[in-house]
Amino acid sequence: MLFRFASKIHKILLSQFAIRILSPGSEISIYYDSMIAKLSVHAPTRHLALLKMHAALSATTILGLTTNQRFLVSAIRNPSFASGDYDTRFIESQHAALFPADQPPTPPEVLLAPFLFRWYLREQARTTLRHLPSGWRYVKDKVPRQEFTVEGAEKQAVEYEFIGRTEDRQGIKGGGWVFKVWVIWKEGEEKIERKCTLVGVKVEETGLAGRPFPWSIPIDPDGIQREYDLAIETTMQTDDQIFYVHGKEWGRQFKVVKVDRLKSAATEDGDNDVSPYVSSMPCRILKLLVPTGTTVKKNDVILTMESMKTEVRLYSRHDGMLTLRVEEGQLVEAGAILCEVN
Repeated sequence: MLFRFASKIHKILLSQFAIRILSPGSEISIYYDSMIAKLSVHAPTRHLALLKMHAALSATTILGLTTNQRFLVSAIRNPSFASGDYDTRFIESQHAALFPADQPPTPPEVLLAPFLFRWYLREQARTTLRHLPSGWRYVKDKVPRQEFTVEGAEKQAVEYEFIGRTEDRQGIKGGGWVFKVWVIWKEGEEKIERKCTLVGVKVEETGLAGRPFPWSIPIDPDGIQREYDLAIETTMQTDDQIFYVHGKEWGRQFKVVKVDRLKSAATEDGDNDVSPYVSSMPCRILKLLVPTGTTVKKNDVILTMESMKTEVRLYSRHDGMLTLRVEEGQLVEAGAILCEVN
């Protein structure tokens, strides 16, 4: 399995077909080769081995890293690979099937998991007026709304109405919180309605700065109970709340970002974004191409950096005065400020 960028592992859970490993908090540094894990299966026939591998890959949970897990699942499903009729040009010849231009729509549960998780944290933190239903509004026609982005795409919204709390019934031990939820992929399009129950939240304790993560979110959308693994990450410089959500039925993780309602609209436009340039991964600064104090133009190359044997260029988002915060040869951690353009 290949890892695209150096980062922090929030969770690795290999399927019970092989071995089970829990090692949240491990660091994938800039010195790693991109392939740091391999998954092997064995069965009497090729067909059974492929079924076993597909189940193992789909159940393998890796939160916080960009991997080729989705590609591997797609390759196993490919008829040429399944029949054994392929050669070294397999990816080239099957490119259209392996990387389809028309991607399937994002499952609504990708938004439901982080939305319900955030609601659960707020509910647990309530200290006053706990006798009132959570999310109570005087104007009932105005339903609460939260906005997210999935994999960097356009904003999607979740509107919800809290119905109430269930008791120990209908096979739900300890009850749960029942919601009516509307998922809005694009403004003006028909809303997707779901009635779902948040059964509870399971926390996996770690000794990392006393912070418990990741979490397992049991959700009961439309009467079918599923469990999703979720890890949360908050950057030090930007306050963005990032969620990594994995479901076995997807065989992959989704990166979901909670949109900050208080963030200025101007900062969403790259031309007006004057926030610091932050390293998204641990890296080494190779070369500073522009000295500090220089006036740079939009799309000017500011510096080059290296991580996991990959060289990356940093471009200016807009015109302005450059202030560097790093030096050549310096090793920086993920989330470190590289420079500012004001």
